[in-house]
Amino acid sequence: MWLHRTYGNLVLVGSKRARFTRGWAVAYWFIPLVNVVRSFQVIKDLWLRSDSLNDRDAYDSLPAPAFLTGWWGMSLTWAALGRLVRFMERDARTPLELINATDMGMLVNAIGLVAGVLAIKVVLEIDRRQQCFEVSPAQHPGAATQGDARASTSAQTH
Repeated sequence: MWLHRTYGNLVLVGSKRARFTRGWAVAYWFIPLVNVVRSFQVIKDLWLRSDSLNDRDAYDSLPAPAFLTGWWGMSLTWAALGRLVRFMERDARTPLELINATDMGMLVNAIGLVAGVLAIKVVLEIDRRQQCFEVSPAQHPGAATQGDARASTSAQTH
């Protein structure tokens, strides 16, 4: 829901074009293997376009900010190591193997915690960047139809 709305907000903050549609920006997160690459590209695009009012043409070739790359790297590491821990737990036969799996599980949980905090910071930062741009009522997508409806209603009452 947040991603759909913030990607739609790009028009309100002055973005002339977006790399993805709002629907695909969300859908890429649910397509296996595609989500490893495209989801990051969606967030990168959202971050860069929210920051600069789309004043460049070649957003696709701009490097991702280090903060985004760090968040995405932590998230992928968390996911990969989480799978490894599940295999370690399943295959553990001795007390030492169970201890190793538990230790690894605690490390993975710590990485997950860091990835979660970074994800919250990504959301807050994109939100902050979009709120820096003031939108006049005339720029709001529904403004013309609302204004026309009010004008026709007041004309009918007079």
